[in-house]
Amino acid sequence: MAGIATVDRRVFVSGCAGLLVAGALPALAAATDHPEAEWLVVDRRFLSLLPRQPLARRTLAIDGDVTALWRDTLQPLWRERGAVIAGITREPALFCLEHLAQGLRHHLLRREALAGTDAVRWTLAPVGTRGLA
Repeated sequence: MAGIATVDRRVFVSGCAGLLVAGALPALAAATDHPEAEWLVVDRRFLSLLPRQPLARRTLAIDGDVTALWRDTLQPLWRERGAVIAGITREPALFCLEHLAQGLRHHLLRREALAGTDAVRWTLAPVGTRGLA
């Protein structure tokens, strides 16, 4: 029949996945909407979802494991001075960072699941920092 378009399953699923990712982009673009965020921590699995314009002064990519990030960057930074850190990771990475941060007087200001992904965006800041609206 002329005029009827057919779509195979692969094309349909790919298109739906693209729509889900496109729906997550506004949330990812606002990942560091806390004006004091100095760093953005991003799981490499979600790097392709970030806009090309930098979201924070420095962006650090991890592969799901926060050990080196904590040991080499965050722990020394937070011992020296407080700093607001935003991130887009999976829940287990945030869980570790949240508990490590408590020992250096930092706390979770925000946790938000990103629709269509298994990512969460979050902000950790020194105790006393005002929360996000």
